[in-house]
Amino acid sequence: MKPSTKNTAHYAAIQSFYWLTNMPILAFGPMYLYSLGLSNISVGFFLAAASLVSIVLQPLMGSLIDRGVLTLRQAAFLHVGILFVLGVILNLPLATMKIAAHFLMLVLIMGLQPFVNTLSIDAVHTGIPLDFGIARGIASLMYGIVSLLLGRALGIYSTSLIPLVALSHLTVFAIVFWLFPNTVTADVADEPAPPISSGFHRSFLLMLLATFFLFVNHGALNNFLLRIVENVGGGSAEFGMALGISAVVELPIMASFTHLKNRFGTPTLLRISSTFFFIKAILLVFAVSPFYIYLNQLLQAFTFGLFFPTAVTYVQEILPFSLRARSQALLISTITFGGVVASLLGGAILDYLHVQALLISGVVFSALGFFCILLLKEKKSP
Repeated sequence: MKPSTKNTAHYAAIQSFYWLTNMPILAFGPMYLYSLGLSNISVGFFLAAASLVSIVLQPLMGSLIDRGVLTLRQAAFLHVGILFVLGVILNLPLATMKIAAHFLMLVLIMGLQPFVNTLSIDAVHTGIPLDFGIARGIASLMYGIVSLLLGRALGIYSTSLIPLVALSHLTVFAIVFWLFPNTVTADVADEPAPPISSGFHRSFLLMLLATFFLFVNHGALNNFLLRIVENVGGGSAEFGMALGISAVVELPIMASFTHLKNRFGTPTLLRISSTFFFIKAILLVFAVSPFYIYLNQLLQAFTFGLFFPTAVTYVQEILPFSLRARSQALLISTITFGGVVASLLGGAILDYLHVQALLISGVVFSALGFFCILLLKEKKSP
């Protein structure tokens, strides 16, 4: 069934405002936490702890959806309702309450991501055709533009702007998600889901292992991008520019994803993407100014920009539909766990060694991910 422009545009709005809610809390989160007095290693432990809680939450919620205990919409709005309360707390004057609220917001925002991805799978399955790649690419473009603007605004105003931006974007996300057609049909809800263990096989395990290694590298570079930019003489404006570039360049590759998938297949695209993860990590070691970091961020098109829609689709291809929510939750949990290791390792390296040591560790992890991806096979499971 040919993707509908209307459905794709609506889903793009959902993706966009999810990531625009995620961006100030996660990408600009370290800056916000530094302003509350946390050190590099404290921020690392903070992000790691939030990620660990999210890792437990995501498969649990995915299982409840697959077994019909909760609908996707109910699970999403349970998260959204709590996030609204936490967003209000972030605007209160007590630093301790702000830190606690930020922690819980991180957990729940990361927990929302599998729901947003699963929504596209449910939509196509229930006769609402859309193009995931184009929608996700538009979200990246929006992310890039707003992160650039927010980075510049934070150079003028205080970090108290961060929770206000997150809360406003969350409001729009809730509206556009609510207006999306209901994708849960009686047939889907009544379909028995097999045990998740029945979906595990060599390709899926290799995919998760490769994802973990690649996202230790990716997470370290993103969680501590501000420190990397500062190391070459930049500040909050340059940080926002670097973040914006990486997001904007994802649009063309994501918009072309359906064509690329049909021509090359998902395993080949994963190999191409993992190669660029490795190249990007090596080149970043030699960056000597913000300009070189900007150039390096252009490669984001072929790292995260290509990898993410390919990984979502690859997991969808090799596992049965009745495991859709759990499989996507496991994928996002693996990405999140990579972020946990990145936060702990990155914070410790920055406090006890140097930014250059952090960049070299990224090369090692990206190489491990690259070799795991090379072992994937073309054959799909039945």
